[in-house]
Amino acid sequence: HSKQEFTFERDYDLKSIHWDSINNVFYKNIGNDRGLKKDVEVIGWHPHWMGDSYKYYNYKLLSMISYYSYDINPNTGSYWNPEIIEQLRNSSMPDSAAKYGTKTLISVTSLGKENNNKFLNNELAQEQFFHQIISLLDEKKGKFSGIDLNFEEIDPADKDRFTSFVKQLSARLTTNDYFLILDVPYFNDQSVFDYQALKNYVKYFNIMGYDFSGEQSIYPGSVSPLRALDTQPSLETAVNDFLNMEISGQKIILSLPLYGVTWDATMLK
Repeated sequence: HSKQEFTFERDYDLKSIHWDSINNVFYKNIGNDRGLKKDVEVIGWHPHWMGDSYKYYNYKLLSMISYYSYDINPNTGSYWNPEIIEQLRNSSMPDSAAKYGTKTLISVTSLGKENNNKFLNNELAQEQFFHQIISLLDEKKGKFSGIDLNFEEIDPADKDRFTSFVKQLSARLTTNDYFLILDVPYFNDQSVFDYQALKNYVKYFNIMGYDFSGEQSIYPGSVSPLRALDTQPSLETAVNDFLNMEISGQKIILSLPLYGVTWDATMLK
């Protein structure tokens, strides 16, 4: 995320110009006369560093948009980034989205094993978070629909605490007419995410379908491979894993990257 922020904060021409890698052409934001098919959900994320580029989005092709992000302070349950939350408060994105019936969410992030361990073992911080996030949603009552929750690097020892936290969060949100999306990785190391226990508490599982290959990889590979080679994971295997757990496809969102990786093949000789 830090690399994306560093790169894109310097290029606001992305508001109107897009690159079509299939047809090898640039084009303006198109499709104003098109809409989503019935029963199709499409979610997009608006990272705060893209400023007011939300004014140029085609909301007819989005059913949900999430503002990235509320970064949890594990010591208090409040946020690390008050300037970004203030930017959200002053943003007209929820109003723009509501005009077209697009639901607006707030992304909530907690990254790193140490931060997650602190927060999940701190009931007072969790209570403060419940209060603060609902208050933030209520500031534009009727414009926000809920949150998408992204916890990355959870210690397996905190698995049950995380499950309990998600259940409590879901209950608080539901009571206030909001819903919860849970962002999950394409792999489930040591079964940290208890999908069977959580499936009735989230509206959607959002499978983060990217970073299958990268700096951690031994060989060059796709960031987001459609199908598996041998026993390697892919988008296909990630989705099938959920279906094999008898989790309905209606509860699955598959998020895809808008970036790639440049490999230095000379390093592999």
